[in-house]
This record gives sequence, structure tokens and C-alpha cells, in this order.
Amino acid sequence: MDLDACRLPPSWETGIAIKKQLTHIPIRRPDASQWFRVRPGDEWVFDCFLFKDDDSEPFLIMPRYQPELLQQGLARPVRIYMLMTYGSNTLSLSDVGLPDAEGKHNTWHQSRMEHYELAKTQWIRISASRSLSSYELWLPDGNLVEPDWPDQPETMIKALELAFKDRIIDTDDHPVLNRLRGRA
Repeated sequence: MDLDACRLPPSWETGIAIKKQLTHIPIRRPDASQWFRVRPGDEWVFDCFLFKDDDSEPFLIMPRYQPELLQQGLARPVRIYMLMTYGSNTLSLSDVGLPDAEGKHNTWHQSRMEHYELAKTQWIRISASRSLSSYELWLPDGNLVEPDWPDQPETMIKALELAFKDRIIDTDDHPVLNRLRGRA
């Protein structure tokens, strides 16, 4: 047996042609212990309506069904941001409620939105403060390396497709609509 044949050549890495394919992006808030950044650029922010029922994950609502769900108070206007956590470089999407029709902004949402805007230029952590009814901001003591944003997804639309792939209210017979309309 020629074990010498198993020896790696000096340029072994250049022959590797495998590329990781991004197939899912979670929708969640960062944990209080996670440093994170928000992807800068207006093209990486998306305003839309979401439906969220109890503990379920949110559903994106296509325009045709927005009036029906708005009338029932079941559609929330939100701004979606792309985040990257420090260390793991994990991507996620995080939605923040927008002001209501009268322009009132929930203090929790307002503070998180302000913090997310800051996170476009520096690493931050946030944690909920019940006594303040908002999120507290934590800044790093040292200089954390700048994020290396991946090539995938190429656009926010591609990110939304990966995050909401089977959770888009887009047909008259969608299970969410059937349940809300009292259909079997």
C-alpha cells in the first residue's frame, strides 16, 4: 500500500471547488448575548405587512390579501432588516414594527429600530429592559472586525424568498385564510 499517495500537495486548497449554498435564513431577533451588525444600504431594508399568529413564524402577505387582514387587525406593518451575528457570521432577518396609521410608535419597536440603524456602522448588542419599556444598547469594549457580508443572497428579495419560502399568504385557499374565514 502506497500511503505516500495520500500526502497533500502544497496547493491542495486550490483544487477544491465546493461552494456552500445558502438554503434558509431564519427570521428572529438577536439574542441578548449576541453581537450583531445590520447590513447597510436602503436595498437591504424591506417594508411590508406580516401576519403572525401566537407562537407561529410570521407570514408575508401579498397585496391582494392585505386589506382583509388589516381590517381584522391581523396585518402588521414592519420593516425587515438583514443581520449578521459576530463569530458565527450567521445571517438572519429581523422585523421591527412600524408606526401605526396615526404615527404612534411602540417604544420597544422604536428603540430597536434606532439601535438597528446604529448597527449599520458598528457591532452592538441589545437587551430588553422592562423598566424602560425599550431595548438597552451595549457597545463593544474593543474593536471587532468588520463583517464580511456574503455574496448570497444577492438581494433582499432573494433573502425574503429563502426566509419566507413556504410562508407567503398568496392564494384564496391559503391555510391561514381558510382558518380565519372559518373554512374547513
